[in-house]
Amino acid sequence: MKNIIISIILMATVTPGDESSFIPSQRKYATPSNYVDLPTLLDLSKTDDPDIYNELVQPFGDQSLMDFCRAIGAHVPLAANKAEWFEEPRLHNAPDGTISATLTANADPATIDIAVGADRDNLNVRVNDVVIDGVQALFVEAVAGDNSTITVRPYKNWETAYTLADPITLVIVGNDYAPGTDQPVEFIESGVVLRESATMILKDVYKATGSQETNKAWIPVPKTHASGGGYVWYLKNEGDQRKRYENYRIMSMITGEVVTSQSSITQNITGTEGLYDAVKDRGINIVGAVADEADMDAVVLALARVRADSEYTVWQSTDHKLGMDKMLADLAGSAANAHYGMFNNSKEMALTLGFSSYERGGYTFHLKQWDLLDDPTLLGKIPEYLKAFFIPGGKRKQPNSGILTNAFTVRYKDYGGYNRDMEHWVTGSALDAKTDGVDITRFFYRSEIAAQTFGATRFGVVFGT
Repeated sequence: MKNIIISIILMATVTPGDESSFIPSQRKYATPSNYVDLPTLLDLSKTDDPDIYNELVQPFGDQSLMDFCRAIGAHVPLAANKAEWFEEPRLHNAPDGTISATLTANADPATIDIAVGADRDNLNVRVNDVVIDGVQALFVEAVAGDNSTITVRPYKNWETAYTLADPITLVIVGNDYAPGTDQPVEFIESGVVLRESATMILKDVYKATGSQETNKAWIPVPKTHASGGGYVWYLKNEGDQRKRYENYRIMSMITGEVVTSQSSITQNITGTEGLYDAVKDRGINIVGAVADEADMDAVVLALARVRADSEYTVWQSTDHKLGMDKMLADLAGSAANAHYGMFNNSKEMALTLGFSSYERGGYTFHLKQWDLLDDPTLLGKIPEYLKAFFIPGGKRKQPNSGILTNAFTVRYKDYGGYNRDMEHWVTGSALDAKTDGVDITRFFYRSEIAAQTFGATRFGVVFGT
C-alpha cells in the first residue's frame, strides 16, 4: 500500500496536543520518538511551516469523533475488570394496580381490593398508610403477604366511579394511627442499586515497509518549542489508521452492549454497557424528532420528573438540529437567559466549541450538530437508529474515591503505572525499532476501556420515527 506523505505531525503514546508527546531529533534520522501524528501538528500550530494545510485536501472534513469525549466524557483509571457504582432509587414508591370490583360514585364507604402490578417486588405500602388516587384519600386496611393486593377504604364516600379491572395509581402521602397504638412493625428499606459495566479490549495494527518510511517530508520544529527544536516526521496512512481506531473506541463506548446469558457468543468476551444502551434501558426515551415548542416542553417535563440537571448538551444529527433551530427561530429571544456553567460561564467558549444555547423551563440546552449521526459510513447510515442525545452537564461522585466526574465517563485499566487507555508500540527492523529481521514496521494499538453512565435516568435519547 502506498503511503501518502505530507508535511504534518504526531503519534506517540500520550494525549494529542501534549508537547511531551514527541522528541524532535537534531538531524533527519527517523525514530519512533521523533514521529508524530496529525492532531499534535494542527494543535496550536506547533511547527513553523506556513504551508502546513496546503498539501492535504480533506473533502469529508476532520472525520474524528474525539470532540464528543473531549466535551462531555471524563477519563478515569480503573484497577478492575469492570466499573462498579451505586445509584439511589426513588425515595418514594407510587404503586400501580387494577380495581378488583365495580364501584359507583358517591356510594357508601366500602373496602376494595387493588391488585398490585409491576411494583409488587418493591412495594412500600403498609397497613395504616394513607394513599390518594388523584381524587380522594384512602386508608390502607390490609396488605397481602406477597404484596399482590392492597385493601383500602375511603375516608368519605367513593367520589370516583370505577369499573372492574380499571387501572389505578396510588401515591403514599402519610399514615394515620389511633391513639394509644404502637409504632409500625415494618420499616422501609429503600437500599441502593449496584450498577456495573465491564471493560472491553480493542486492538488494531498498521504496517509500513522500511522503504515507505524513507519517503517522508521532514517538518522543522522551532527552537522556541519546549523540546528545544529539531525535526519530526509523519506517515499519513498510519495517522488515518490511528484516527479510525480512536473512532472505534468512541463508538464502542456509545453503542456497546453487555453479553447476556441469552447470547450465543462463545468467545471469552463481556462487552460493555454503552451510553445508548444505558439510556435506552433507564433514561428518557423520545420517539420522533423534537421539532416544536410542544415537543421541547414534553422533554422539559420529563426532565423535571427526574429532578434533572439544570444544563444539558444536545448532540444531534443535522436534520434534527435544523428542526430545533427552526423552533428557536420561532421562539425568538429564548437564548437571552441561557447559562454557560458547563463552559466556565463563557458564552464565547460555548460558541467556539460549536454550541448554540437557549433556556426553557429553567433548563439550559447547548445544541450541537454531531458528525457521527450524519456520516453515511457511520451511524448516519441508519438514520432511524439515533437522532439525538440529551447529556446532563452535572458532575457525579465516584463512590470509592469521592472524586467528582462527568455524568458520562470512559474508564480505562490502570494499575501500578501500567496504563491501557491508549497503548501504542512499534516493532520491526525498520525505523530503528530493531526487534526482528523483517523490513517492516508494525504500529500496534490496544485499549481496555469501559463506558460508565452515571444516573442514566437523567439522560435522554431521541429515536427516529
